[in-house]
Amino acid sequence: MFTTTTKLKIRLSLAISALLAVSTASAHPSGHAEINTSQLLEHMFASPFHTGIIAIAVALAVGAIYKQKNSKATKLK
Repeated sequence: MFTTTTKLKIRLSLAISALLAVSTASAHPSGHAEINTSQLLEHMFASPFHTGIIAIAVALAVGAIYKQKNSKATKLK
């Protein structure tokens, strides 16, 4: 029903969403529950730890998509 590329994109979007989901972190005594969405986004992009996780997730997603496209192009040749 779904192509391999579509399945990959769905899985990557779910994985990235899970990484960015608001959850209690051991570094924060009360987690992120007490802040609103705009404060949460500001915190996520201002914190080097969170920014590093986001950068790694994006790099892995781009690498996986690039690898998938190249393997598909190789099969077509």
